[in-house]
Amino acid sequence: MNSIKNYYLTLKTILVICIMSVACKNDNKNHEIIASVKSVTKKTVNTTSLDTLRDPHHLEYLTDLPTYKIAQLILQDSIMPIDNTVTFRCIDSVLSNQYDTSQYYLPAFCKIIDKSDGALSEAVSLYVLNFIKRYPKVFIQLYAENKNNLNDKWEGFTVFELIAGDENFTIKQFIHSILKDCKSCNEKDRLVFQKFEKNLEENIKEFKH
Repeated sequence: MNSIKNYYLTLKTILVICIMSVACKNDNKNHEIIASVKSVTKKTVNTTSLDTLRDPHHLEYLTDLPTYKIAQLILQDSIMPIDNTVTFRCIDSVLSNQYDTSQYYLPAFCKIIDKSDGALSEAVSLYVLNFIKRYPKVFIQLYAENKNNLNDKWEGFTVFELIAGDENFTIKQFIHSILKDCKSCNEKDRLVFQKFEKNLEENIKEFKH
């Protein structure tokens, strides 16, 4: 009787060991499958992110690069300024309260003004207006020299933004408010601002017709 009990006990033990062995193997396989899926998913995410960052039509294009590098690429005509994150990072930088920072990004800003169209143009007009207000002395020097032949663009963007804004706010009021706040502007600068005002008035007449 005892031998039969021992036989069944041994058989039961062997069966349990086999079941546990199969379970462990399956568990290991499951872990391997999960690890493999995670690896593929990670690679897919990384590849997708890289594709997004290098897609010129994507909003996040080149956002992994520092802003100063973007400015250099714009100046070299390696990339076109468009309505995306990195272009606006450069534009925001030219409005920095830090004069040196603003000056560093000014050439790229001028390039953006020159190349902008469509949706970017609508946004740039406000930046142009704010730049003139924040750095009138710098602007009027650019305008006096017609730097990069951009005077028509400076005038066009300014007029567009003023018309889009307060209809009761005149060009004369705009120029007066700038000169009032520009403590460093001399008589020569004031004369150039008067020329700028005259050209803005002519632009508005053409715009309305």
